[in-house]
Amino acid sequence: MRAARIHSALIVFLVSYAVLTVLGNLLYFSSIGDIVGWYSIHDFSISKFTTAGSAGYWALLLLPFAIVPPVAMLVGTVLRPILSPVAARLPAPSLPEYLLLLLACHAYVAASLWRANAIGLMFGGASFVMSSQARLDLFSAIGFWPQVVLKSVLFALTCYGFVRALMGGGPRWIAVSAFNLIAMSIALALLNMKWPLVLLYCAHMVALWLLVRRSLVLPTVAFALLAGAGYVAVTFLVLHAVVIPSANGLDHPAIHKSDAAGIAASALLNRMAQPYPYYFETFTLSPGKCGTLLTRIRRKPSPCQPSNLVYAEMFSDAFAGVGTAPQPPHVTGYALNGWPGALVEIVLTAIVLGLFAAMAGAATAEQATLTVIGALTGYHFSQLPFEGPLVYDHGLLWLIPLLLAVMGAHAIRTRRSALPSLAKAGGE
Repeated sequence: MRAARIHSALIVFLVSYAVLTVLGNLLYFSSIGDIVGWYSIHDFSISKFTTAGSAGYWALLLLPFAIVPPVAMLVGTVLRPILSPVAARLPAPSLPEYLLLLLACHAYVAASLWRANAIGLMFGGASFVMSSQARLDLFSAIGFWPQVVLKSVLFALTCYGFVRALMGGGPRWIAVSAFNLIAMSIALALLNMKWPLVLLYCAHMVALWLLVRRSLVLPTVAFALLAGAGYVAVTFLVLHAVVIPSANGLDHPAIHKSDAAGIAASALLNRMAQPYPYYFETFTLSPGKCGTLLTRIRRKPSPCQPSNLVYAEMFSDAFAGVGTAPQPPHVTGYALNGWPGALVEIVLTAIVLGLFAAMAGAATAEQATLTVIGALTGYHFSQLPFEGPLVYDHGLLWLIPLLLAVMGAHAIRTRRSALPSLAKAGGE
């Protein structure tokens, strides 16, 4: 258990990448590959890609398993004697301080969702296309910062509250954790997105596995059911997901449009796996088509963004140029700078995961929360370019102000508690 706790970020990264990207690509080369692919893209067949199945195709796909574990474990081993004690000594907010931060954030998010008419937009779409457009309209209306507060700051505060409850915080922390679970479920569902809601419940499961030694069957099943229910509910009730029809009017004979289980399962398999052959084909045949890593570092204009370009190649719909098909760091690095770009981005990813291994532990609620956040970061690295888990609306960068606020409140509280002692000593 201790090893799993220390390397939870690495484990989640590897498992998520294997299940959500590698597995689908293996299936595409099997006898059911075309059926799996057709659920998401009409006429999809891996045989249409000239580079699919090449040595480079498999080498890039499997690169994380060769690079990330040794680099992350080395970084974690070297830096753990330094960073683990620091993480264990992070200041703990008092319950009033925590509630002040929590309620302020919830109020800000609730007001932003209300102004954006989130409830109306959530149920306003009568089709998948209309629901997807409503989601884009919501993001535009709500803005970036409310999403940061919801997906990053409130997510971290919710994890912390649950960890405090698990570590014997008492009835008050249990009540706070229950409130967070309900409030966050509502707020994240209103975004018309599946994965943030699923990750909320998965974060609770990770905390249970890492911190509780007794039987976890019932709570794990409960959160797993919540995650599954949230995924299915948003997929069908909100987004109205259906099998995408063929452009030539012919659908795969093995696919039924009413096959809800097939739609849900294929969405899970295809979401990250299907863009991969497009990325490899596009940027192997046209290297540097969207610029390079250097142009982005220098903040120079780029001809295109890989995720937007690949989305447009995958889907001929109204969202071309707006829709994105992201990939993990090494695939995005390959798209920008070929093999050197892939190696640079996957090594940087491994270093970040190693830093979480160096800080991981359960000596305090603060360190345990960092461990849970590390596991979530591992998942995000399996889905997004390197900068995604750092600076997107759910990024780690936005937790720095939260940490500074907690440290400031702790310093003020410590100073106030020391004043009576100083006054008494002065009187003597």
